[in-house]
Amino acid sequence: DKADIVMFLLNDPFAQPSLFAQKEMVKNMESDSKYVEIFKNGDFVAFEKEPIAVKSVMPKYPDIALRAGLEGNVFVKAWVDKEGKVRKVVLLKADAEIFVQAAIDAASQMVFTPAIMQKNPVSVWVSIPFHFRLKNAK
Repeated sequence: DKADIVMFLLNDPFAQPSLFAQKEMVKNMESDSKYVEIFKNGDFVAFEKEPIAVKSVMPKYPDIALRAGLEGNVFVKAWVDKEGKVRKVVLLKADAEIFVQAAIDAASQMVFTPAIMQKNPVSVWVSIPFHFRLKNAK
């Protein structure tokens, strides 16, 4: 069943699509679609080939967090356009506010291969986790 496959392949752990959104997504999907992303605000984009980061950027560990010995996680979603450039970054979840801006700045500088649907590039949302760990801080 397509609906089961779609729900299995959801790319965003924070998404909670409504039953209506799920049904509409499946109804509008092409039969050869392999991946679908859905976010809380109802945006979804079907694609066959997911975007791949070609330029990853490590966030700068905030000095005050480093001195205080703080660690945390930040999850953002980035709108990747048809050229693979990040056009918008939105916070999904953060353990501590102090890491949010560093994560947004890093995600904004990333570059991806574009997502592909029916042999054409498409703009999609991409989930990006950032894990701030003292052992990795410079």
